[in-house]
Amino acid sequence: MKLDLDSSSGDVSAEGGPFANSLLKSSYGDVLVDNVKGDAAVESSSGSVTIQRQSGGRASAKTDYGSVNVSDIDATFLRAKTSSGSVKAVNLRAPTMELESDYGDIR
Repeated sequence: MKLDLDSSSGDVSAEGGPFANSLLKSSYGDVLVDNVKGDAAVESSSGSVTIQRQSGGRASAKTDYGSVNVSDIDATFLRAKTSSGSVKAVNLRAPTMELESDYGDIR
């Protein structure tokens, strides 16, 4: 199943899967997707973002104000970015990775 979930104010999460290409967004809330076989993109203007257990495509996790967590990723490309918060990355596999935080730790 392909996911395209968007909330202007509130948390967005999808767990269980496996899901096909997935795009999850929230303007003001946390975003989480677990178990994607294909592209996975999670975005929030203000909230934490998480991608867990993704394989077979591109992975992108971005927030302006909040933490970024990516784990168990086997992607063709990985990007994890926050303007203000921490980035935590565990068990990653990708030929190209971009991990970025303007104001916060990267682990």
